[in-house]
Amino acid sequence: MAINDKSGVFGIYTSSNDRETHFYIRDKKGHAKAFDVPGANPSSLNPVAINSAGYAVGTAQTDSDISFERTPDGTLEFINPSDSAIDVFVTGLTEDGATVGGL
Repeated sequence: MAINDKSGVFGIYTSSNDRETHFYIRDKKGHAKAFDVPGANPSSLNPVAINSAGYAVGTAQTDSDISFERTPDGTLEFINPSDSAIDVFVTGLTEDGATVGGL
């Protein structure tokens, strides 16, 4: 789980409906939005960081390890697509929106 300085939370939960694990982002007012990474193994979800602007980064496994950024409007941008020859592991996010990680 990750928390920013505006009380935004990025985490995972297990749904009682499908018994699968999903990501969620919750704002300081308590409004939560669930989302999934297409093709990701639910047991591999790892929320890494969320900045005060609401950008979040995390990792998951599809056919390979992937890292992604979720923008405040809900768009998922993959830092290394699942067909990439190199796995990039995101380990953080700056307030300016730069991702931090390694190969």
